[in-house]
Amino acid sequence: MDRLLSYIVRVVVWLSKFAKPLSRVRLCRYEAYTKGQPLKILLVGYNGARNTGADARVVALTQQLQQALEAEKAELTVMTLDKENVAGYFSRQVHLLPFTTFFVFSLLRACSRHHVAILCEGSTLTPTFADALCVFFCEAAGIMRRQGKPCIAYGSEVGRLDGWLARLSSDLCRDTYLKKAIIIGSGAGGAMAARMLSGNFEVTVLEAGKAFRPLALPLEKLAKFRKTGLYFDERLIQLLLPAMRIDRQEEMVMVYGRGVGGTTTLATGNAVRADEGLKKIGINLDEEFNELYGELPITTDHQRFWSPITKKTFQVMQEMGMDPQPMPKLLRPGNCKLCGHCSIGCPTRAKWDTRELLEGINVVTGCKVTRIDIGDRKAQRVHATKGFQHLTFEADIIIVAAGGYGTPDILRASGIDCQPRLFVDPVLCVAAPMEKVRQHRQLLMPFVSMRDKYIISPYMDWLSFFFNRSWRKPMDGMASLMIKLADVEQGDVHHNKMQKVLTPLDHQRLEQGVADCREILRRLGAKEQDIFLGTLNAGHPGGMLPLTPAEAETLHSPLLPDNLYVCDATLLPQSLGLPPILTIMAMAKRIAKNIISDTESGQ
Repeated sequence: MDRLLSYIVRVVVWLSKFAKPLSRVRLCRYEAYTKGQPLKILLVGYNGARNTGADARVVALTQQLQQALEAEKAELTVMTLDKENVAGYFSRQVHLLPFTTFFVFSLLRACSRHHVAILCEGSTLTPTFADALCVFFCEAAGIMRRQGKPCIAYGSEVGRLDGWLARLSSDLCRDTYLKKAIIIGSGAGGAMAARMLSGNFEVTVLEAGKAFRPLALPLEKLAKFRKTGLYFDERLIQLLLPAMRIDRQEEMVMVYGRGVGGTTTLATGNAVRADEGLKKIGINLDEEFNELYGELPITTDHQRFWSPITKKTFQVMQEMGMDPQPMPKLLRPGNCKLCGHCSIGCPTRAKWDTRELLEGINVVTGCKVTRIDIGDRKAQRVHATKGFQHLTFEADIIIVAAGGYGTPDILRASGIDCQPRLFVDPVLCVAAPMEKVRQHRQLLMPFVSMRDKYIISPYMDWLSFFFNRSWRKPMDGMASLMIKLADVEQGDVHHNKMQKVLTPLDHQRLEQGVADCREILRRLGAKEQDIFLGTLNAGHPGGMLPLTPAEAETLHSPLLPDNLYVCDATLLPQSLGLPPILTIMAMAKRIAKNIISDTESGQ
């Protein structure tokens, strides 16, 4: 019988959207609030059976409302099964509205003629007393939502709902009255924006990839197959690590993350402040960086774990006047197992990534955004595909944070042009055989030397190790140094394909970095003829919708509709040559603060 009641309630809730035409045939009387008239408030859930707790709750609630709202500004109505039984409890200003145990149409009429509903029984979404009472509340909430009116649960309890009752409550009560924010991408910018907005908006994150899983197979076993020729194309790594995506062109390989957490799950957890370019155009993120230092597990307390080769390399670079500094890490050192897997997925979660920001937030995985509908200077809805499904999402605020590689395609598909100013921060490793140094069992990038437009840091390059024939050395028998270059902002992305060629100036700086690394390796004992280079690759794309001094306050490009934001490296005005995660999160914090401030001020 209760299930039959739930089906009837679903039909009535659906019909409630047509309350205006129904009022013409006198099935109900629809009223919408207009400014200046008394606010009609309906209290739902009281049955009038002289239950002392329920009586006291509802009487106190009406008294509180009367104290808060002047009599001429509000009309209170309490629904009850027995009007005569409880008339003495309430003041004369409170209207008592009788209903029967078959309440579905009585509730439709009552909700339609009131402006606000308050669910006033303690046991609201719980079957403590009877399933029918929970259905009663669900119908009231569903009708008010369909009619665009507020419904408030006051001092209510919730409990475990199962089966058809859980589905009914989820369908009819799922929406909140918070404004909705859709965030495209779950990396550094998207996840931080989602966390910041979650207290003020109903946030949904759309992620093209799946839940992240670190590489499960031992690297030592995979290394045994290098001589077989199986590892002939870098894109094959996607079979073992689906979150790592590869775009290969003639000069370099592009590496980026697609999965919950974005590229932060594959990065080495560096927490470097890299906002010089932003400062030049008047953007000061001191407050946001200070907040991040207090909120995240940023530490340089990992030097005690350095191996002999790491310590010796640090010493050599000091002697060369290269001023190496311990790298700030997003790390819980006590949990680190020194497995060397930082860039292929930390198996112990010692390395922090943005999945921690997404706890409790609705993330839709496998959801690839194709375009955003824009009209009248407003982003209206997001189009996406999930498998063979086409999905649309409507929201008050839309944030594109699909990364410097994915965001330009979404913007262009939505009619917003981007500039061909792609930078990628190319990486080239220089290595040499050194017996039993075991660099593969070390924290990646433990320290860094800042050079002119590039950095140098110890780094085991797994991409080169498996797919570059020059690297066919024992895993524990080589020392490797990374050069990360701040390249010239010149290039493009179309349909997830990179169009990027290094300039003569880029090559000149890269050659200087190679010369530095060769000298370091020679001082470590390597022979010049034994030194070899890795595969040129890149992983920090950005710069195709760069901020200018005019956007120093808003961090919002004038090319974007008022409610559409970009929140990733696409905004950066120049290449960094440095790990960008912390800087992107600081920008995301500022953008989220601006959104909240504008919303609260009514802009």
